[in-house]
Amino acid sequence: MHVTRSGRKQALCNSDFQLPKPDIHGLSIFRVIIYGDNDKCSYIRWYAVGRLFVFEGPDGVGKSTVIGEVENRLHRVGESCVRLAFPGKEPGTLGQHIYDFHHQSERFGVRTVSPLSLQLLHVAAHVDAIERRILPLLEQGRVVLLDRYWWSTWVYGVSDGLPIEQLERMIAMEKLVWQGVTPTTLFMLSRSSAIVNSRIANAYGVLMEQEKGNYPVAALANDATIDTIVDEILRVMQKSSAK
Repeated sequence: MHVTRSGRKQALCNSDFQLPKPDIHGLSIFRVIIYGDNDKCSYIRWYAVGRLFVFEGPDGVGKSTVIGEVENRLHRVGESCVRLAFPGKEPGTLGQHIYDFHHQSERFGVRTVSPLSLQLLHVAAHVDAIERRILPLLEQGRVVLLDRYWWSTWVYGVSDGLPIEQLERMIAMEKLVWQGVTPTTLFMLSRSSAIVNSRIANAYGVLMEQEKGNYPVAALANDATIDTIVDEILRVMQKSSAK
């Protein structure tokens, strides 16, 4: 993860530099960028860097309920975290507007919209949230719980029969906006009782295999109690934060 905004600059001239310690819950870390100004002295800038935990999965697997309980549990132990969603549900945002348009386009005077155009609108909402909310929060050392990722754009685009090349080009632009940031862990949720389109299930399976080498992906079945799955998620979060 490469953070390029506000930070503190300090000289490093043949001496040890002690990084600030993570917070007491171990969920915030620090990232250092070293600048070589000359042969004798370098400069390092340290940044508080938060953690990005993403929750993915088909509709009906209980993502919203699980994320809500994870948020509650973190708050109870004093961990500062922010819950966000793609395309977005915060009032007065582009994400909320796109969410409403997606589900009730006729309300906006639009009878039909092509699947490609709809996914492009979703990417625009993602970009807005990444730039305005997510990256600044991470730079402040906050924990972000994100409901959906670019995975959903790819999966639902594929299930709608969109050409892979078009989807990949849209997602490539979104990845540029992330500036190299990837999830601390992506939780892929499933539920045996959920009715999931086979094309959606297959697309998620392809992505899991493709992406698990790029960042941690934890596949969890949401078939027991809410406490059971949240306990497991918190264990994974704590383990990933200790690395």
